[in-house]
Amino acid sequence: KLPLNSKIAVLGTVTYNVVTLNIGIARARHAVVPINYKIPKEQIESCVRDSGAVIAFCDEELQHLVPDTIKCITFESDEFKQFLKYGDYDIPEYKPDYVHSIMYTSGTTGNPKGVVTTYQARIIQVSKGLPAPVPHPSKNSRLVLINPSPLYHLAGKNNIEVEMFFSGFKEIHLRSEEHTS
Repeated sequence: KLPLNSKIAVLGTVTYNVVTLNIGIARARHAVVPINYKIPKEQIESCVRDSGAVIAFCDEELQHLVPDTIKCITFESDEFKQFLKYGDYDIPEYKPDYVHSIMYTSGTTGNPKGVVTTYQARIIQVSKGLPAPVPHPSKNSRLVLINPSPLYHLAGKNNIEVEMFFSGFKEIHLRSEEHTS
């Protein structure tokens, strides 16, 4: 069990496991640290160190990119399957200043910098960014959002949290099958 608002690194292509993990991290009042696995390993290590991540989840093919200084659980492992089991769970009390996410961006220098967003700020962002109300789609609806952005990119993360959950759109994420280091 992790202390409240622990930082959790995530390296992976957009899959059901990655999306589920992002939602579960927020529900448990932890902070997700999505990391671009296509940047050099030294920069990944810097992001993990800078964020204070205490554990990482990743695709098995990306495990070699996670620093040895923190525990790494692959999405293919039995240990990860334990995280997906439902059970009795009390959602911890919400604290506005808890960190919701730390998104790393290279900015103009090429060196990743962490942009911290609190839960309070994220709630404001999501509520202000809601699209105009749409009728909740029926199971036969053709409303589909095609999202080409990975979850380590703000556009990808926003689409998961806004369009899919609040608007009822079916969402399709495009992903690359190749992992590069």
